[in-house]
Formats: sequence, C-alpha cells, structure tokens
Amino acid sequence: MEQKTALVVVSYGVSRPSALPPLTAIAHQVGQAFPNLPLIHAFTSRFLRDALAKGGGPDIPHVSQALDRLAEEGYTQILLQPTHLLPGGEYQAMMDQLEGYASRLSFSVGSPLLHTPQDVEAVAAALPACLPPLAPDTGALFLGHGTSHEAHGVYAQLEQALHRQGHTNLYVGTLTGGLTPQQTAQRMHHLTRLYVHPLTVVCGVHAMRDMLEGAESWCGQLHQAGLHVEGIPQGLGDCAAIRRLFVSHAQQAARTFLPIYRNEARP
Repeated sequence: MEQKTALVVVSYGVSRPSALPPLTAIAHQVGQAFPNLPLIHAFTSRFLRDALAKGGGPDIPHVSQALDRLAEEGYTQILLQPTHLLPGGEYQAMMDQLEGYASRLSFSVGSPLLHTPQDVEAVAAALPACLPPLAPDTGALFLGHGTSHEAHGVYAQLEQALHRQGHTNLYVGTLTGGLTPQQTAQRMHHLTRLYVHPLTVVCGVHAMRDMLEGAESWCGQLHQAGLHVEGIPQGLGDCAAIRRLFVSHAQQAARTFLPIYRNEARP
C-alpha cells in the first residue's frame, strides 16, 4: 500500500498579521521545493494563533489540529520543517508533541536553522545578504533573544564563524545571557555607524520594543553610549538567503521518505 506523505511547516507563532509574512514566505518557499506534497503551515502556540485570528489574521491551525486532520485524511508520513532558530526549549516542546502521534504517523523532521556546526557556518555566510551594503567604518549587530537552554552557546559560535569568514565588522549579541548594551558599545567604539538587525525569525512586537524602538531598547541604549545606530525592522525570515537554508534542511529530512532526494548531495 502506497504511503501518503504531507508537508507541515511549523512555527511558534505570531500575534499580529503584520509579523506573519516572513513565516508565510518560509512556508511557501519550502512548499515550492515539494510541489507534489500538500502543505500545511501550523503554529505550536495556541495563544498566538488565537490572538492572530482575533486580530484579523488568518486562522492558522495549531500543530495538533493539522496532524489530526492529516491522520483522518489517511496520511501516514509527515515531512515536518520547523522555522525555529535554535534547538532550544520551543523546538523540544514541539518534538514532545509529536510523540503523541507515534502510533498514527511517521515523521521526518528537518532541523532548526542553527543546529550543527555546518549550519552555523552556512548562516554566517548568509547573514551579510540580510544587510544593506556596509562602508568600511560601518558594522552590524545581529541581536537575538538568548535562552537559558544549553543551545545559547550557538550565539557565540555564530559570531566566531562570521569573523572567521572575514566579516569582522559583524557581531552577535543577546538580550539575555550576554553582554549589556554598554559593554557591547565598548566593543564597537571604532565604528561610526552601527545597524542592529534582530536575530529572530520574525520582527514582532517583542523585537521592536526590546531591540529597536525607544530609549530603553538596545538601539536606544547603544545610542546613549555614543554610537550612531540604525535599527533594521526585519526578521531573518525576510531574507531570501536564510529562507533557502530552511529549504535545504527540509530537503535533507525528505530523504527519509522521498526516494528522489536520497542520493542527492545536500544543497
């Protein structure tokens, strides 16, 4: 009996329609790589999916709703690509949810954006494409949230990879678990201009408030420390080079189910 396979792209979620396009773009681009598979974009946060719908956004299913529907329709294999940045707490919670479907569905799960040392190098190579052209005295700070999970160490690894690749005017910081804005400014005293780009998949309310806007944001505090700062209100999902990496991760996972991908080199 032929197995029925579906593609599910899973995001944590957003609460406002204005923050949704980067996630939709990732899901669409991953879906284009598998034109013969039905595609569902799902959220893991019930709170965010409800808030999005109440705010006039689309009714995106919770991941459990999506999987229940696919099982009822006779699908047995799920190619699942998360849009998570790290294999942290949210990613692990998603994986825990999948265990409840083990008796009905088989899964091949693509990795989050920054999972292996090879991923770190690939993301470092892609990040400059997310920025405007930089003058020699201009730099950029990719600012992540930070996490108490052991995956937090990947932020430092990413900056090291950027510098190894010659992007010595690009830096990585975090809101929590790293240097303060004042300490960060001291590292960049030689720059006459600094861009701040969220190192998050979407640039939602949290990123705008804590990273980019107002005197208490990181941009505001870096400005007070003497830097000429400009925030870039975009998430990584707005960058085509980053979206291609999510596609690559899904293609790698697809080798488990889809014979056409089994003998191909990873893009």
